[in-house]
Amino acid sequence: MVVLMAALFVSLTPFAQAGTNSSGNEIKGSQDPFNRQKEYAIINRADESILSLPFTFGYFVYSVVFTPNKAEGSTFTLSTEFPLLKRNNFRNWKFVDLGGDVVQIVNIESGNAIDVANATAVPVQAKANSSDKGQQWKVVDSGSFKSFVSVLTGKALAKNGEKLVQRIVRSNNAAQQWKVMDETDPLAPIIIAPNPVSTTANIFLTLGITSNNVEVRIEEIVPNGGGVVVRSSLVTSVRAGETKEVSLDASGLSADPSRYYRTYVYVDGRPAFFGPRLLVAQ
Repeated sequence: MVVLMAALFVSLTPFAQAGTNSSGNEIKGSQDPFNRQKEYAIINRADESILSLPFTFGYFVYSVVFTPNKAEGSTFTLSTEFPLLKRNNFRNWKFVDLGGDVVQIVNIESGNAIDVANATAVPVQAKANSSDKGQQWKVVDSGSFKSFVSVLTGKALAKNGEKLVQRIVRSNNAAQQWKVMDETDPLAPIIIAPNPVSTTANIFLTLGITSNNVEVRIEEIVPNGGGVVVRSSLVTSVRAGETKEVSLDASGLSADPSRYYRTYVYVDGRPAFFGPRLLVAQ
């Protein structure tokens, strides 16, 4: 079970750069080598869904609790929910260099590898075994993206709905193309200071990406199934690695402690993550 506490963290930076082979940690041969000492997110080109173990989640007052399925034989999922949440090990992967641009893809949370039994099988979790050809994947450059082709079956890993499948290799098929993002860099928080707030909420936001469409909202969660109401919002731009201060109008918020307010961040129109509970000064 993975718990994401009130201060949420985000950082997405480009994966290992070429030209740093002196460390001996890069998987050589591909256009942009993977560093075997790092962890990566694997994101599908078609809709930017993130490859992960199957998981369930629940909302709690100060946290989101994730429960991934780590059982051998279970499949994988692709989800666009929580697109920028960082350091969820069930979404993070390492690449084990097997030589000749061939890698083993191993999940950080479970330690299991992506495995296929035959050309018609669905990829499943299996105990990591580098000599098993069902766990060996040829890395093929597709411009700035990667394709992973099974040494055993000759088919590529692909997205089909929310499922990970094998498909006959198609060079321009976005469902078979993957963006690989370095998830090893230090975490960056969203901070409300001061908190409680009075008439203005000052929010300090640090992202690991650059975007001209970052919306920061103050939302109220209405009890008894009343839904979520946006109380204040602002759209701004951010640059990767820089801290941006955003000031939102909080004059209409109630100091009643039974009222629950939170900050929520949307990136390019999609929900990304929410921050700590926002308190209102008496």
